Amino acid sequence: LAIAILPLPAVMLPVLGISSILLTLARLEYGLVLLAFTVPFGSLGEIEMADFSLSATEFIVPLVVFSWVMRMVYTKEARISLPWIVWPVALFMAAMALSFTNSSALGLSLKEMAKWLEFLAVLVLVGNTVRERGQVLLLVGAVLSSGTLAAFHGWYQFASRQGPGSFLVGETFLRAYGFYGQPNPYAGYLLTVIPLAIALLLVVREERLPKRPLLVATGALVAALLM
Repeated sequence: LAIAILPLPAVMLPVLGISSILLTLARLEYGLVLLAFTVPFGSLGEIEMADFSLSATEFIVPLVVFSWVMRMVYTKEARISLPWIVWPVALFMAAMALSFTNSSALGLSLKEMAKWLEFLAVLVLVGNTVRERGQVLLLVGAVLSSGTLAAFHGWYQFASRQGPGSFLVGETFLRAYGFYGQPNPYAGYLLTVIPLAIALLLVVREERLPKRPLLVATGALVAALLM
Protein backbone atom coordinates (compact mmCIF):
# COMPACT_ATOMS: atom_id res chain seq x y z
CA LEU A 1 0.00 0.00 0.00
CA ALA A 2 2.83 2.39 0.89
CA ILE A 3 4.57 1.63 -2.41
CA ALA A 4 1.43 2.57 -4.32
CA ILE A 5 0.78 5.82 -2.44
CA LEU A 6 4.15 7.28 -1.46
CA PRO A 7 6.79 8.66 -3.89
CA LEU A 8 9.56 6.23 -4.82
CA PRO A 9 12.31 8.03 -2.82
CA ALA A 10 10.12 7.99 0.30
CA VAL A 11 9.76 4.22 -0.05
CA MET A 12 13.33 3.43 -1.05
CA LEU A 13 15.05 5.34 1.75
CA PRO A 14 13.53 3.28 4.60
CA VAL A 15 14.15 0.07 2.64
CA LEU A 16 17.79 0.98 2.06
CA GLY A 17 18.17 2.09 5.66
CA ILE A 18 16.78 -1.14 7.11
CA SER A 19 18.84 -3.21 4.65
CA SER A 20 21.99 -1.33 5.69
CA ILE A 21 21.29 -1.99 9.36
CA LEU A 22 20.70 -5.71 8.81
CA LEU A 23 23.78 -6.12 6.61
CA THR A 24 26.02 -4.30 9.06
CA LEU A 25 24.77 -6.26 12.05
CA ALA A 26 25.21 -9.50 10.10
CA ARG A 27 28.77 -8.80 8.94
CA LEU A 28 30.88 -5.83 9.99
CA GLU A 29 32.66 -5.82 6.63
CA TYR A 30 29.39 -5.17 4.82
CA GLY A 31 28.94 -1.99 6.84
CA LEU A 32 32.42 -0.87 5.83
CA VAL A 33 31.58 -1.58 2.20
CA LEU A 34 28.49 0.61 2.50
CA LEU A 35 30.64 3.28 4.11
CA ALA A 36 33.01 3.24 1.13
CA PHE A 37 30.08 4.13 -1.13
CA THR A 38 28.61 6.81 1.14
CA VAL A 39 31.81 8.88 0.91
CA PRO A 40 31.33 9.92 -2.75
CA PHE A 41 27.55 9.43 -2.90
CA GLY A 42 26.38 10.21 0.64
CA SER A 43 25.09 13.66 -0.27
CA LEU A 44 22.30 12.04 -2.31
CA GLY A 45 20.34 11.48 0.89
CA GLU A 46 21.42 14.48 2.94
CA ILE A 47 19.21 15.80 5.72
CA GLU A 48 19.36 19.57 6.09
CA MET A 49 19.73 20.88 9.64
CA ALA A 50 19.86 24.46 10.94
CA ASP A 51 23.55 25.20 10.25
CA PHE A 52 24.69 22.04 8.49
CA SER A 53 23.55 18.86 6.76
CA LEU A 54 23.83 15.18 7.64
CA SER A 55 24.80 12.65 4.99
CA ALA A 56 24.52 8.87 4.98
CA THR A 57 28.08 8.67 6.32
CA GLU A 58 27.00 10.23 9.63
CA PHE A 59 24.54 7.35 10.06
CA ILE A 60 26.66 4.46 8.76
CA VAL A 61 29.72 5.18 10.93
CA PRO A 62 27.84 4.99 14.28
CA LEU A 63 26.08 1.87 13.01
CA VAL A 64 29.37 0.19 12.15
CA VAL A 65 30.91 1.19 15.48
CA PHE A 66 27.85 -0.10 17.34
CA SER A 67 28.08 -3.40 15.47
CA TRP A 68 31.76 -3.67 16.43
CA VAL A 69 31.02 -3.00 20.10
CA MET A 70 28.23 -5.58 20.10
CA ARG A 71 30.57 -8.13 18.55
CA MET A 72 33.20 -7.45 21.22
CA VAL A 73 30.59 -7.87 23.95
CA TYR A 74 29.38 -11.13 22.40
CA THR A 75 32.88 -12.58 21.96
CA LYS A 76 34.10 -11.07 25.28
CA GLU A 77 37.05 -9.56 23.43
CA ALA A 78 37.67 -6.16 24.98
CA ARG A 79 41.25 -5.61 23.81
CA ILE A 80 41.67 -2.68 21.41
CA SER A 81 44.96 -1.81 19.73
CA LEU A 82 45.60 1.74 18.56
CA PRO A 83 47.52 2.26 15.28
CA TRP A 84 50.36 4.77 15.58
CA ILE A 85 48.61 7.23 13.27
CA VAL A 86 45.86 7.70 15.87
CA TRP A 87 48.08 9.98 17.96
CA PRO A 88 48.94 12.54 15.23
CA VAL A 89 45.27 12.63 14.24
CA ALA A 90 44.23 13.15 17.87
CA LEU A 91 46.75 15.99 18.22
CA PHE A 92 45.41 17.63 15.08
CA MET A 93 41.86 17.33 16.40
CA ALA A 94 42.89 18.92 19.71
CA ALA A 95 44.31 21.89 17.81
CA MET A 96 41.10 22.05 15.78
CA ALA A 97 39.04 22.15 18.97
CA LEU A 98 41.04 25.14 20.22
CA SER A 99 40.12 27.04 17.07
CA PHE A 100 36.41 26.79 17.96
CA THR A 101 36.76 29.88 20.12
CA ASN A 102 37.15 31.99 16.97
CA SER A 103 34.62 30.10 14.85
CA SER A 104 32.07 32.20 12.98
CA ALA A 105 29.77 29.18 12.44
CA LEU A 106 29.89 26.76 15.36
CA GLY A 107 27.57 24.28 13.63
CA LEU A 108 29.92 23.88 10.65
CA SER A 109 32.92 23.62 12.99
CA LEU A 110 31.25 20.83 14.94
CA LYS A 111 30.41 19.02 11.70
CA GLU A 112 34.07 19.13 10.62
CA MET A 113 35.11 17.81 14.02
CA ALA A 114 32.51 15.04 13.66
CA LYS A 115 34.07 14.06 10.32
CA TRP A 116 37.47 13.65 11.95
CA LEU A 117 35.94 11.68 14.81
CA GLU A 118 34.34 9.39 12.23
CA PHE A 119 37.70 9.00 10.48
CA LEU A 120 39.39 8.18 13.79
CA ALA A 121 36.70 5.65 14.74
CA VAL A 122 36.90 3.87 11.38
CA LEU A 123 40.70 3.89 11.54
CA VAL A 124 40.70 2.12 14.90
CA LEU A 125 37.88 -0.21 13.87
CA VAL A 126 39.55 -1.36 10.64
CA GLY A 127 42.89 -1.78 12.41
CA ASN A 128 41.29 -4.13 14.93
CA THR A 129 38.88 -6.10 12.74
CA VAL A 130 40.23 -6.37 9.19
CA ARG A 131 43.01 -8.94 9.28
CA GLU A 132 42.21 -11.59 6.68
CA ARG A 133 43.05 -11.30 2.99
CA GLY A 134 39.43 -11.79 1.97
CA GLN A 135 38.34 -8.88 4.18
CA VAL A 136 41.05 -6.65 2.76
CA LEU A 137 40.17 -7.50 -0.84
CA LEU A 138 36.48 -6.85 -0.16
CA LEU A 139 37.12 -3.39 1.28
CA VAL A 140 39.71 -2.45 -1.33
CA GLY A 141 37.30 -3.56 -4.06
CA ALA A 142 34.56 -1.41 -2.52
CA VAL A 143 36.80 1.65 -2.35
CA LEU A 144 37.95 1.25 -5.96
CA SER A 145 34.44 0.46 -7.22
CA SER A 146 32.90 3.50 -5.55
CA GLY A 147 35.78 5.65 -6.76
CA THR A 148 35.41 4.41 -10.32
CA LEU A 149 31.67 5.10 -10.31
CA ALA A 150 32.32 8.58 -8.97
CA ALA A 151 34.91 9.06 -11.72
CA PHE A 152 32.49 8.05 -14.45
CA HIS A 153 29.94 10.44 -13.00
CA GLY A 154 32.56 13.17 -13.29
CA TRP A 155 33.11 12.22 -16.92
CA TYR A 156 29.40 12.65 -17.55
CA GLN A 157 29.33 16.08 -15.91
CA PHE A 158 32.40 17.15 -17.86
CA ALA A 159 31.07 16.08 -21.25
CA SER A 160 27.38 16.94 -20.83
CA ARG A 161 27.98 20.23 -18.99
CA GLN A 162 25.42 19.31 -16.34
CA GLY A 163 26.08 21.76 -13.53
CA PRO A 164 26.48 25.42 -12.49
CA GLY A 165 27.57 27.82 -15.19
CA SER A 166 30.42 29.03 -13.00
CA PHE A 167 32.11 25.63 -13.47
CA LEU A 168 32.27 25.99 -17.26
CA VAL A 169 35.71 25.95 -18.87
CA GLY A 170 35.90 27.98 -22.08
CA GLU A 171 32.16 27.57 -22.71
CA THR A 172 32.90 24.04 -23.90
CA PHE A 173 33.32 21.73 -20.91
CA LEU A 174 32.32 21.78 -17.28
CA ARG A 175 34.60 21.06 -14.34
CA ALA A 176 33.54 17.79 -12.72
CA TYR A 177 32.32 18.11 -9.15
CA GLY A 178 30.60 14.78 -8.45
CA PHE A 179 28.11 14.96 -5.61
CA TYR A 180 30.34 17.25 -3.58
CA GLY A 181 28.92 20.49 -4.96
CA GLN A 182 32.42 21.84 -5.72
CA PRO A 183 35.26 20.62 -7.99
CA ASN A 184 37.98 20.86 -5.30
CA PRO A 185 36.46 18.44 -2.74
CA TYR A 186 35.71 16.06 -5.61
CA ALA A 187 39.34 16.18 -6.72
CA GLY A 188 40.42 15.70 -3.11
CA TYR A 189 38.36 12.51 -2.91
CA LEU A 190 39.85 11.19 -6.16
CA LEU A 191 43.34 11.88 -4.83
CA THR A 192 42.66 9.60 -1.87
CA VAL A 193 41.70 6.69 -4.14
CA ILE A 194 44.24 7.08 -6.97
CA PRO A 195 47.33 6.21 -4.83
CA LEU A 196 45.62 2.99 -3.73
CA ALA A 197 44.85 2.02 -7.33
CA ILE A 198 48.43 2.75 -8.47
CA ALA A 199 49.93 0.89 -5.51
CA LEU A 200 47.87 -2.20 -6.34
CA LEU A 201 48.97 -2.04 -9.97
CA LEU A 202 52.58 -2.14 -8.83
CA VAL A 203 52.03 -5.42 -6.97
CA VAL A 204 49.45 -6.96 -9.28
CA ARG A 205 51.62 -10.02 -10.04
CA GLU A 206 52.93 -10.63 -6.54
CA GLU A 207 49.46 -10.45 -4.99
CA ARG A 208 47.72 -12.20 -7.93
CA LEU A 209 45.28 -9.34 -8.48
CA PRO A 210 43.07 -8.81 -11.57
CA LYS A 211 45.03 -6.45 -13.81
CA ARG A 212 42.35 -5.25 -16.23
CA PRO A 213 39.86 -4.00 -13.61
CA LEU A 214 42.71 -2.18 -11.88
CA LEU A 215 43.78 -0.56 -15.15
CA VAL A 216 40.19 0.56 -15.83
CA ALA A 217 39.80 1.96 -12.32
CA THR A 218 43.15 3.78 -12.40
CA GLY A 219 42.52 5.21 -15.87
CA ALA A 220 39.02 6.38 -14.97
CA LEU A 221 40.18 8.01 -11.74
CA VAL A 222 43.17 9.80 -13.26
CA ALA A 223 41.10 11.03 -16.23
CA ALA A 224 38.37 12.32 -13.88
CA LEU A 225 40.99 14.20 -11.86
CA LEU A 226 42.01 16.10 -14.99
CA MET A 227 38.44 17.15 -15.77
